[in-house]
Amino acid sequence: MFGDDCMVRAAKESDLETIMRIEKASFPRCPYPSEVFEELLRRCPKYFLIAEYKGRISGYVCGRLVGKDSGQVVSIAVEPRSRRRGIGRSLMLELELRFREDRVKTVRLEVGVDNDAAIRLYESLGYQTVGIRRKYYSDGSDALIMVKNLL
Repeated sequence: MFGDDCMVRAAKESDLETIMRIEKASFPRCPYPSEVFEELLRRCPKYFLIAEYKGRISGYVCGRLVGKDSGQVVSIAVEPRSRRRGIGRSLMLELELRFREDRVKTVRLEVGVDNDAAIRLYESLGYQTVGIRRKYYSDGSDALIMVKNLL
C-alpha cells in the first residue's frame, strides 16, 4: 500500500481483462497472451499484484519462484496515463517484500534494451545488468538480464 490515492493488492480473476488492456497498451509489439496471466494467477497468486490509483487499476506486476531461492519478475506494466507517479516502483517493492517473506535470495528480470524508463527504475532499485538475451521478444528484439540480491 502507498499514498492516499494508490494501493497495491493481490490480483483477482476479475482484474484480468483490465490487466490485458494495460499489457497491450504497454507492449503493443509483443504482448503476452491472456493465457499467460491466467496461468500465473492460478500458480503464483501471492506474486501477482495490481496497483489501484484513485480507485482504478493502473498497473500490475507478476512474478514467480524459480527453484528454491530465486524469483523472477515475469511482467510489469503501468497504463500510459498513470506513469511517472511511482506506481511501478511501489509494485516492485511489494513484490520484493513478498519474495523476501519466502526467503528468496535473488530476483531476475528481463527488460527490452530500448526501454530506458524501465531500466532506470530497475537500476534505482538496485538491479544490475548481468547479460543480454538476443532475440528474447517475439518481435526479435533483445533484452537485458538484470539481477538483484535481496539478502
